[in-house]
Amino acid sequence: MADEQITILIPTCQRAGVLPYALATCLAQEDRNCTILISDNASEDETPDVIARAAAKDSRVRSIRAARRLGMTEHWEFALSHITDGWVVILGDDDGLLPRALPNLRQATARHPDIEAIGWPYSFYIYPDPAKSVHASGLLALGQATEEHVRDSRQWLRKLANFRSAYYTELPQAYHGMVHTRLLERIRTQGGRQIATRIPDVYLGVAMASACGRYLRMQTSQSLFGSSPHSNGASSQGQGDPKVYERFNADSTVGQHPSVPSMRSISSLILEALLTCRDSQLLPQDVPINFEAAFVRTFVENAALPQPDDAATVGRLACEIGQEQTFIKLGAMEPTELSQLRAELLSTGWIPTFQWCVNILATSNVQDVDGAVRIAEMIYTDPQAREALLPPPPPPAVAPPVAPQPTASSIDVCENHSFADAISTIARKVVRELARPMRTLHRP
Repeated sequence: MADEQITILIPTCQRAGVLPYALATCLAQEDRNCTILISDNASEDETPDVIARAAAKDSRVRSIRAARRLGMTEHWEFALSHITDGWVVILGDDDGLLPRALPNLRQATARHPDIEAIGWPYSFYIYPDPAKSVHASGLLALGQATEEHVRDSRQWLRKLANFRSAYYTELPQAYHGMVHTRLLERIRTQGGRQIATRIPDVYLGVAMASACGRYLRMQTSQSLFGSSPHSNGASSQGQGDPKVYERFNADSTVGQHPSVPSMRSISSLILEALLTCRDSQLLPQDVPINFEAAFVRTFVENAALPQPDDAATVGRLACEIGQEQTFIKLGAMEPTELSQLRAELLSTGWIPTFQWCVNILATSNVQDVDGAVRIAEMIYTDPQAREALLPPPPPPAVAPPVAPQPTASSIDVCENHSFADAISTIARKVVRELARPMRTLHRP
């Protein structure tokens, strides 16, 4: 299995400005038993020329092209239909592979020959952008696990579906992960298609975890999520070109789940993936969905977005999943209470954390993902280079006097360590009924 074909799939559309940097990180891989497959979604800019130059330089580069502009899900399925065996790694056209990614992955498959899916810690790079703050533009953030380990898929699905302590990037991934075509075929057979929602990476994470018993979680990242001004992800979160998100919605022909209106909140997208997998009987029956916690996170995330979805849309979600009273209670919160609730929710392990963060535009004048992956590799593998690259730690702060902490009985914390544990004392005054007792709701 360790010597099987690996296909690096890069779906792209109108991204001639950043695609060369993503390709450079793939061409730098020393592995010769790999294919770099670029799927062009009917681009009308110089993307075909970028692809042709890369193919002329390296025989591992292949390309396919959609006859017309497709939605993201349709394009990914079109591209995956051209891969019939071996392993698949999916990258965005502004993302990058670390220099030793493929050798590391081959060694991992040799150590774990029965594994069909591999994930790694979430790490990202923000391209220089005058529209972003001086601190964010050029930021590199690297995650790292304590050690490489094999995970029980169902256990991590339960954590995700409880909306408490596991983000979707903790699941096995095809996008910024590696999956065997056998597993993708089982998903297609069991679920009716390989990707069944408008957000392919979120759906595939849930579907892959539902269809495999175990997966490997590597210690360090093998790739970087790139965030450039025209990224779909950045645009959907109100941090990029709004026209990209508008075009994304216009191109998609995949229907929305009837219980989840189209929203920007990541938690709503996770909920939709879980419900879609449950409807197709992919999701194991013993993985309950905590609708109450899902709605709380969706509401709080939406309120923090630069361009939040309107109250009618959020209210429609509440009605569909039986959370009308939760919607009323959260809607009554003051902005300061809502901000504190958000801070408390972020502290529960739901959002990825990072081992190292550095602005490589300021420290090294790196301006693209090809340079960023090289810096990332040095930080991971060379302690001396890491010390030179990273800013010195701040001086220790003088700790303020410690005030007496309220006891569990004084703030009515449930003994079962429910989702209420994550809610601050101030917020708890508003959502006390929501938190005592916190219940997992099962929809028929």
